[in-house]
Amino acid sequence: MEWAAQNWQTIFLAIFLIMFVMRGPIVSLIFGVEQINVATLKLMLSSSQAPILIDVRTMPEFSKGHLDSAILVPLSEIKEQISDLFHKYKDREVALICRSGSRSSIAAVSLKRAGFKKVYNVKGGMIAWSMSRS
Repeated sequence: MEWAAQNWQTIFLAIFLIMFVMRGPIVSLIFGVEQINVATLKLMLSSSQAPILIDVRTMPEFSKGHLDSAILVPLSEIKEQISDLFHKYKDREVALICRSGSRSSIAAVSLKRAGFKKVYNVKGGMIAWSMSRS
C-alpha cells in the first residue's frame, strides 16, 4: 500500500495510457457496436442483404485502394453527413472500415448515437483485409 501511495502518479499515468489506447473498443462496447473480422465482412458483403460499407479514411488513403462497394465518408466529415446517411440508410446494417479499425470504431459510435440500429466495426481494417488476401 505504501508503494501505491508513493507511486500514484505512475499508476495514474499507466491507467490513462491504457484507457487512451483502448478508447475505441471500450466506447464501442458501451454503445453496442459489434466488432467483426474481415472473414465475417466478406461473408456479409457476398450476401443478398449486404450492409452498407463506409470507409472513413482520408481521400488519399482511399485512392490508394479500397473495397469496391465502399462509400467514402472521412471521419472528419462523419458528423456533417450523419443526417444524410441516416435518411438514406436508416433501415440498413452498416459496416465501417478504416486503416486499422480505430477511426472506424469512433465513427461507428457516432452512427449508433444517431439512431442506426445495427452497426459493425471491422477489426484490423484495411490492414487486416490486405493480409487476408495474401
